[in-house]
Order: sequence, then structure tokens, then C-alpha cells
Amino acid sequence: MNRVEAIALAMSAAAAAQLRPNVLAQKRPEVQAYLALKKLLAEKYPTINNDILDVGPASVERQNVLKTQLKQAGVDTDTAVLHQTRQLLQYLLQHDSKSATAVFGTTVDLQKAISILTKPLEAFEHEQ
Repeated sequence: MNRVEAIALAMSAAAAAQLRPNVLAQKRPEVQAYLALKKLLAEKYPTINNDILDVGPASVERQNVLKTQLKQAGVDTDTAVLHQTRQLLQYLLQHDSKSATAVFGTTVDLQKAISILTKPLEAFEHEQ
């Protein structure tokens, strides 16, 4: 798994979590973190279709389109995006780890994605 795949996993799992029926869904931390990531992507990378997974988050085709757009935009080196994605993954693990299974992932995949995103963030923090 690379950074782009980790971001796509986070977004697809969060989109699945968002679809869970709950009147308080918009107030759950993982949903808030997902909305914050989508907003960040919309502001910095308007060419990315950041809501492509809101319908059919388990769609491999939609995930591949998102991965291509993320890679072309170069978001895998954007520390703000990596930080927000890592936070989203942490919330998913804490509050809705089963969301990964809805998109054919596992809790281990979420943990691996966090690890992949943490390494470049730690390197950036050490440079500061």
C-alpha cells in the first residue's frame, strides 16, 4: 500500500461509515474528519472529484478513478492532506472500524494506512 492507496482507503471507508443510518451521523468524529478532508481537497485540488465515493464507496472503479486523480494532483506529498487523512483513519479505527469491511478492507488495512502516512509526517516534523 502506498500513500495514494491509503488516502483512497480512508475516503472509501469513511464514505461507507457516513452511509450508516444514524440521525447524528454528521456529528460523529469520523464523519466530521471525512468532511474536513473533502473540504481540504476541494480547496487545494479542485480537479479531484472528492465526492465520487459518496455513492458506491466499495466500487473498485470509483476508487481507481479517485486514486488516479489523487496521484495526478500529487496529494501524496501534501502534509496537510496526509495529516487530515491520518486523523480520519484514527477516528475510523476508534469509532467505526467495521467501515473498512464495507469496502473490502480490514482493520489491519486501516492500521497499515496510518503507518504509511505517519512516516512522511514524522520526517517533515523532524525537518522543522
